[in-house]
Amino acid sequence: MTSKLFTALYVGLIVGMIILFFINFEVYAIQQSIQAGTWPTTTGGITRSLICTRWVNGSVDYTGPCIDYSYTASERTFTASSIDTGEFSNLGLWWRITGIPEQYREDRAVTVHYNPANPGISRLDPTI
Repeated sequence: MTSKLFTALYVGLIVGMIILFFINFEVYAIQQSIQAGTWPTTTGGITRSLICTRWVNGSVDYTGPCIDYSYTASERTFTASSIDTGEFSNLGLWWRITGIPEQYREDRAVTVHYNPANPGISRLDPTI
């Protein structure tokens, strides 16, 4: 009986840690979106725009808009991807994300919001 109780507690602890990790990630993403609205902006260019799927260790990690872009800030050129910034990952419903590649067409100039303390961190849309 004791080993079953220990196993249940151990599994509960692991599940709880995983849940806390995802809650922390979402809070970070929301906080970054709020901060991004106050960041300086620069003009960038879209280099890739489509709906894609990213696989990690044989499992789907992300399916949604894959918007890659480049921009110059603090006299350096940076590249970024919406997969890494996660800015479109919380839109959820498929009908909300399918129009995003059209909105951010390849070779289009866009406004990029970048973190002045770390210009490699950026967002295309700070309201998401």
